[in-house]
Formats: sequence, structure tokens, C-alpha cells
Amino acid sequence: MALEGTFKDFHIADLLQLIGLHQKTGVLTLEAAEEAIQILVRDGEVVGVQSDRPPVEPRVAAALVARGILVPAKLEEALKQQREKPQPLGPLLTASGGVPKTEWASALAAELEGRLYRPFRWKDGKYRFAAQDKVEPGEGGISPLGVDNLLMEGMRRADEWPLVLQDVPSPKMVFRVGGRQGKVNPRDIQPTDVSMLKLVDGKRTVEELVAVSGLGEFKAWSGLANLVRANAISAVGPVPAAGAEGQAAHAVPARPVRRAPAPAHAAPPAWIARAVWAAAVACLLIVLAVRGGEPLGLFPVSPGQQKSLDQVRALRAWEEMQELARRVEAVSVLTGSPPGSVEALATTAARRSVLQDPWGQPYRLVTEGGRTSIVSSGADQRRGTADDLVL
Repeated sequence: MALEGTFKDFHIADLLQLIGLHQKTGVLTLEAAEEAIQILVRDGEVVGVQSDRPPVEPRVAAALVARGILVPAKLEEALKQQREKPQPLGPLLTASGGVPKTEWASALAAELEGRLYRPFRWKDGKYRFAAQDKVEPGEGGISPLGVDNLLMEGMRRADEWPLVLQDVPSPKMVFRVGGRQGKVNPRDIQPTDVSMLKLVDGKRTVEELVAVSGLGEFKAWSGLANLVRANAISAVGPVPAAGAEGQAAHAVPARPVRRAPAPAHAAPPAWIARAVWAAAVACLLIVLAVRGGEPLGLFPVSPGQQKSLDQVRALRAWEEMQELARRVEAVSVLTGSPPGSVEALATTAARRSVLQDPWGQPYRLVTEGGRTSIVSSGADQRRGTADDLVL
């Protein structure tokens, strides 16, 4: 049986944590409008990545040609041999002396890295995990990577990507060296930024610079963004439209308007700060009341108001129980049996808040007759009474 659904059910971070936690072997397929990526997992570690974009080896070869490392004639010779006798392109090129092994390995790693981390930027999509006895990564094989390390790097890149797109919003942009303040001293920027600065010629587009750099998508785009911020490079002409493919691949937003900082003397009137403070306090009191009774006993709650608050809490409890139900189903598919407790469902810190119901009592899992129920003690906070909520 396969585990499948949409990103509305689980984020990629939650999926990978579940798979890593239970040390599963199989293929996690992630599909978005622009691409389908397969992440190959063995005993809970990522060992390969594949994509339905053009096969990885031709893309690596094209990048090496663009960088001047691979001569087109050598590539044509290797492709001819491959047509006569199907075999991997990389070994053909390295055996013939067309490409040093270290250069091929470096370019291949950069391409696979881009594919592996790209889904962390997706907002919508579908997933499917199919457990298998073994997996064969083939051309998409990588050194075993622990899920924790993958998640930390993937989330970091996802957080930084919108900032990168503020300065480099389109893969069709062209940059020239020498912004408003001229060239920047290479010692003042990162080594990867220096590499990108050397490639900027006022002719190549961003996507061409990425291919030539050999740094991979994220590092190359980040380097260009850093150079823009340092005024080392500036755009040639207006920002072009990314096109349908570019917009899908990078989720490029409209370029934000950069506003100059407000002058020091333009401070808001004092009454605004007091009003904001009062509103914040009021919101806090309302939230505290909804979460668990009136704070400090300052605002007595009438029976009618208490009943209304409990109705609101019950609605939120049903939503949280439905989320827990999806997690119970996922763990059951992965392990063959439901989890023993609600605590076993807490795969990320962001989800641990739903381990307790809105009245502050823990949710419970009850399995009877092959059926698993999620139970809240309800408003009276006592088990086994008439107001218990059972899903």
C-alpha cells in the first residue's frame, strides 16, 4: 500500500521525518505543475534523486560544454557510442579523456543537489511514497544523506529563496559589472560571489550564468543576489517577464518597490503607540480566554459566554483531530499498525501544539476492534462523559 495525498495534508518536511523516523526504504514522488521529482530512500536515508526534466547526464554535459571544460566534438563522439551501445554518458566521457572525473563528479553533484532541494520551495503539489524492498538510484545516486541534515538545509534554502528573488526576480535578466558604486573589492564578498562576478558580462542571462558557473541553481542565484545588494552588478534594461516555465520553476513574484527609509524625525504620534499597546493587550486577553478561561480572574465569564467559548473550542478541536487522523493513517500505512499514542505523531515542532485539546487536556488514541479513534475529554475535561469528542 502507498502513502499519498497533497501538500495540504503534509509538507515535505513532515513526510521525510515520518520516513526517516521509521527507517523506510522506497521512493517518494513529489509532483508539482512544473516537475515531478523522485527521492530514493534506503533505511531512512536519502540515496538518490531523479526528475522528469531532461535526464541528468545530458544536462551535466551541456553545463560542462558551456564552461569550456568539455569540447563539443568529444560530446558528439560519446553520444554516438551511446546510441550504438546504450551505456551511461559519464563513464564514456571520462574514459575517453573528454572530461576529468573530478569535474564530472562536481557538475553531477551540483545538478542533483538542485533537484533534491527544489521541492522545499513548492507551495502546492502531490506526494506518493511507495515502500520497496530495495532501490537502485542509477544516475541519480548520491552519498547517503540523513533526513535531519536534508531538512535543515532544505528549510534554510526555502527561507532564503524569496529574498534572493527580490534582487534577481527573473531567469531572463542580464547583468553588467559596475553598479552605482562601481566594482566591489573581491575581498569584501564570498568566494562563490567572486566566481559569479567573473562570469557577468552584460550578455548572458541568469539561467546561462547558472549553467556556466557549475555552482548549482541556489548558490549561483544567491551569489548574483549578493552582488546586486553590494552594487557590484546592475540589471541591463527592464526586468523581463520570466515566462510560464520560469514562473513555475521559481515562483517569481513581481519585483518589490524599494522604499527609502523614513527620516529620523518622522516618528509616529505617541497616541498611536498607546492604541497599538491597548489593542495588543485586548487581543491577548481574548486569546487567553478562548484557550482556557479568563486570565487572572479579571473578567468573569457568564455561563452563556462560557458556553459560546466552549463551542468555539469544540470547532477547533474537530479541526485538530482531523489533522491527527491524517497522521494516524500515514503512520499506519508506513508501519502496518496505528501508533501507540498521540505523542508518536509529533514529527515537527510546528505540530506538537495539537497534542492537547483547546481545554488543555491531551488527545487520546483508543483502538478497539481494529478501529482507532481520537478522543478529546471535552469542556468538562473528564474522560468518559457525555461531552467527549470522538473521531
